[in-house]
Amino acid sequence: MRLSRVTTAIRAGIAVALFTGVLFLSGCGNSTGNVSGKVTFKGAPLKGGTIGFVDTDGRTTGTAAMEGDGSFSVKNLVVGEYTVLVETNSVKPPEESGGFGGGMPGKGAPPPAVKKGMGAPPPGAVLPEGYKASSPADAAAASAAKHFVLIPSIYAKKETSNLKYTVVAGDQTKDFDLKP
Repeated sequence: MRLSRVTTAIRAGIAVALFTGVLFLSGCGNSTGNVSGKVTFKGAPLKGGTIGFVDTDGRTTGTAAMEGDGSFSVKNLVVGEYTVLVETNSVKPPEESGGFGGGMPGKGAPPPAVKKGMGAPPPGAVLPEGYKASSPADAAAASAAKHFVLIPSIYAKKETSNLKYTVVAGDQTKDFDLKP
């Protein structure tokens, strides 16, 4: 009888140890972090675009749109090393469309290219307060012109971005200042 109590106690101890080990191992690798911060270029906030976190396997696991003050927030990133990508082309104003380009009509050359949103402010133009565009296309172009900042293309590609970040469990703040 005494041996049976010892055996039962040993079995119970082993079961508790195994259960604890399973709980411990199931939590490993599943820890996540939330990253927020600001993205600036030459010290000035990027007013639009996207920030993305690419894991060591090359998968983009989290993205966020940047707000007008350059702020962003990416939630539930698995703890680990990341390459950070930043792009602003998504808020780039419309450019000249296809067309034939160059030349003057009537001189044997094709007509000049047609510009999307004719009359829209040029990229980077400072718009006066209260400016109202005359058409929806012009309004979209004007809004994009306010938010677009041209940044070096290296930041948009995982092969060339030099922005790295290690995500830890919990909330964290990380600012990124892009250089020309």
